[in-house]
Parts: sequence; structure tokens; C-alpha cells
Amino acid sequence: MSTSLLSRIVFASVAVLFPVLSTGQAAVDPPVAPRKEHVQTWHGKQYGDPYYWLREKGTPAVETYLEAENAYTEAMTAGLKPFTETLYAEMLGRIRQTDMSVPTRNGKYYYYGRTVE
Repeated sequence: MSTSLLSRIVFASVAVLFPVLSTGQAAVDPPVAPRKEHVQTWHGKQYGDPYYWLREKGTPAVETYLEAENAYTEAMTAGLKPFTETLYAEMLGRIRQTDMSVPTRNGKYYYYGRTVE
């Protein structure tokens, strides 16, 4: 395999994996979670966990950070959007979408409901 062919294959791979960087757009910086001091004591030993605050779901600080992470992910994978939509449509085309409830007993018979597409 020639060097120029190999370099074109590598460049094409990088262009697919990193679409935002390969299109000449400015790279988006990933969000950095702030470190907040938190010490827990377990069995007489103290353990520090600077990211413990991320466990507090529903707080404004956690929601703001998660929204920043989601925005970063959207920016970095924007070039893959047509591929993901095509892949999702193909997967749905191969799956029979039948929704069936769990059979429940009423007397000596079992009943269930289902939706067939």
C-alpha cells in the first residue's frame, strides 16, 4: 500500500471520527466540572471526593453542568447526525415493533393487550 493512499485513508478516517475539527470550524472546549472539597468517613478512614456534588440531582449547579456537557456532545457529533438518523431508520426497519403487556390472570384465564404495527 502506498504512503499517499495510506495517508488519504487515515485522513478520511479522522474526517469521519472528528467532523467538527475536519471542517475547519473552531473546536469547542469540553466543559470542566469544578472540584468541590468533600470528605467522607468510611470505617474510620477518610476519603476525598471532589466530584461528590454531581450526585445531587436536580440542583441548579448539576443541571447547568449537564447542559454544558450535552451541548459539547451535540457540537462534537453534529457531523454524524445524518449517519445516526440513517442507522436508526435502518434499525427500526429490521425490528418488528410490537408492544405487548404482561399477561395478568383474571379467574382461570390470562389476559394481555398488544399493539401491532
